[in-house]
Order: sequence, then structure tokens, then C-alpha cells
Amino acid sequence: MKTIVDIGNTNTKYCLWSDEKGALASGKCPTSSALFQVIETELARLHPKDCPPFQWSGAQVVVSSVVPAVGQDFVKQATAAGASVLEISARTQTVLKGMSHEYGADRVAEAVGAWSTHKVEGRPMVILGFGTATTLFTIQADGSVGGGFIGPGVKMLLTALSRDCALLPEVRLPDSVEEMNLGFTTESQMTGGVSLMFKGMVQEWLAKARSALTGEPVVVATGGYAAVVARLLPGLFGAVDQTLAIKGCAYLAGLAAAKTETAPAETTPAARADCATETAQTAAPVAATESEA
Repeated sequence: MKTIVDIGNTNTKYCLWSDEKGALASGKCPTSSALFQVIETELARLHPKDCPPFQWSGAQVVVSSVVPAVGQDFVKQATAAGASVLEISARTQTVLKGMSHEYGADRVAEAVGAWSTHKVEGRPMVILGFGTATTLFTIQADGSVGGGFIGPGVKMLLTALSRDCALLPEVRLPDSVEEMNLGFTTESQMTGGVSLMFKGMVQEWLAKARSALTGEPVVVATGGYAAVVARLLPGLFGAVDQTLAIKGCAYLAGLAAAKTETAPAETTPAARADCATETAQTAAPVAATESEA
């Protein structure tokens, strides 16, 4: 069983994952400096049927983090508690070709999760992430990484107006496209304006992505606001999957484990010393025989 921890800018998702059954139990909490203690408490509370109580010692932990300070501290504490930790990064992933090392762990995990779960043979893919930021990631049909976009997230757009304009309130995205009409109140004008601006951004992004890809792409949406955006843009996404990052982490961890199992055992210094001694002892009689000859 693996423990997967996906540390985002706003929230952290955690999951107990079985290679045979998938997610056994999961949850999320706010990302904070006390994350290790919070996750420890939550994992102790999550007790899937037929599974022993969670403990760090001997645990296989997979970490994807876009908050360096929090991620580094979490890895340090988990390692000190006896866990074996795999950190997800663009530098170490081997699933997608030509990925820049600049990509954050979240986009790596989401891209691998989408490609390993929703890939259709012969078709490229577009992954749209709707979290604190909005992101677009493209993959050609041969598994090579294309370009992408990064822009403001849904909440960022909605809160910017109320934060910077003293008389404007906080609003939320509407539940349906029918609400996106010309407004006659401050709230409805803000809701309609921001919603249509966000809708236009996503549509324009996808148009640019389609023009750069060969073939009609599979379009996958993920992130905390994906379901809301899917209601605003019905029929636009081939799949809405909130668990891409978790699936990507699990897939990469499985590849790493398989690689470790098939790698030749490293000869230890003690073994090398024993081998050298045995060689010397075997060679000595030969040398004596040659000398006698």
C-alpha cells in the first residue's frame, strides 16, 4: 500500500492507495506549515477495512508538492519517522517525452495521470487544470510534451474585484450557463462578467491548442473547480477527473518500484573485499605452479 500526498497551493490531498484496488481512503486539508502533523492525524483516522493502522515506519510515501518549504519539511519529517519517500518531479519522470524540468510536480502528476488513464491510441491530449491557477498542458499522440498556458484561477478572478475595489462584494461562479446574462445588480454583473471572461479564456486556449496538435485531442479537466467549469462549458471536456494527480503519483511510483526490482543488486564493499580475498587465494597456487615450472 502507498500513501500519496499531493501538496497544492491552497489544499493538500492525501490518499491510501492499493495497486490492486486503487484508492482505499482519501481526504484533503488546507496546506500549512503544520501539514505533517495534520496528515499524520488524518491518516490515523482513515482506517480502511482489512488494513492495519497507519504508521510512518516502513510506509511507502509518494509526494507531489508545489509549495517548496512545506514539501521539503514534510519529506524531512516523513523520512525521519521511517518512511520511504518518492518525490515526483519532471526531472525523474519517464512516461512523457521532452518534458522541461521547469514543470511543477502537480503538472507532472496530472499529465501522467491523464495519459495513463484517459489516453486514446493515435490521439493527442489536452489537460486543463482548474485549481488556484488555471493551466493547460498538451501532449502529442506519440507521448511528446507540447506547449501550454498558465493563467489566473476561478477564485483568483472572483476575489480580485472585491479585494481591489472597496464597494464590490465577493461572488461565486453561477451553477449554470443560463445565469450568464447581462446583469442588473452589482452581483449579477460581476458574476456574468467574470464567468464569461473565464469561459472565453478557456475556449480561446483550447482553440490555440487544437491548432498546434495533430488530430482531435482528448480533453481532460481536473482540479477543484473542474466540475463548476464543466457546467459552464457543457460538452467541452471528454472527461472530468479530480484524481489525476493521485493517479499520476501512483503510476510513477509503480514504475519506480518495478525499476528497483529489476535493477542488478549493487555489490557492497564487504562483498567486494570477500571477492578480492577469494581471487587472491585462488590465484596463489597458480602462481606457485608457474614458478615451479
